[in-house]
Amino acid sequence: SLTHWIDFSTHYMESLYGMNGGTNIATFADNMGNATNIKANGNVKYTPNAQNGLGAIYIDASLAAVTFRSNTAGRNPEVFIAFNVVKQSGYISGNPHGVIFASYKPGAFGYAFGPYKTQENYFSVIDAAGVGLMSDTHASFNSWHIVNIYWGDEDGFVRFDGGEFSEFDGIKNFQAQKLEYVGIGGTPLSPNHHAENYVGEVLIFNEKLSESDRS
Repeated sequence: SLTHWIDFSTHYMESLYGMNGGTNIATFADNMGNATNIKANGNVKYTPNAQNGLGAIYIDASLAAVTFRSNTAGRNPEVFIAFNVVKQSGYISGNPHGVIFASYKPGAFGYAFGPYKTQENYFSVIDAAGVGLMSDTHASFNSWHIVNIYWGDEDGFVRFDGGEFSEFDGIKNFQAQKLEYVGIGGTPLSPNHHAENYVGEVLIFNEKLSESDRS
């Protein structure tokens, strides 16, 4: 059920963008070969040796993100993201609006995560259609984390670094009927919905995993 494996730490990225860092990327790869319409939007920089000798992308600009289309992620994906939000950057009317993972098709929003409408060192799973926060979880800024999110019809959960499961209401009221338009690191559609962040790796499964598979 692993449909997309986006790994920014590979030798492929090093071969394209070198080992000096700070280079704006033009493309990236899905190790599963299922992503289409792969694109880097705005200032998305490659950073070698971002964590434990591994590379990552770096974003701190409005409308910057890497995006792709999915025909395989489905309606109820389970997602893992290795990331580091350094600080909240984008604000609208004084409120933080950062996202680092989101579906982005106009009129079909949903499936979003980031430091959005919350205080420093907290992260939200959000309905990107604007209904509001679905969860609000503490995790330190300027530290690397692995977040695990499942979006079910009636319920879902978010989990940081293998810790406690924080449950939230399901996606039955989302505009999006499935995770089809995927944005990583930010969103290319909504100004000031950004945070200063690194993303090293993203795994997208098209179903809820067992705990043994998750481990």
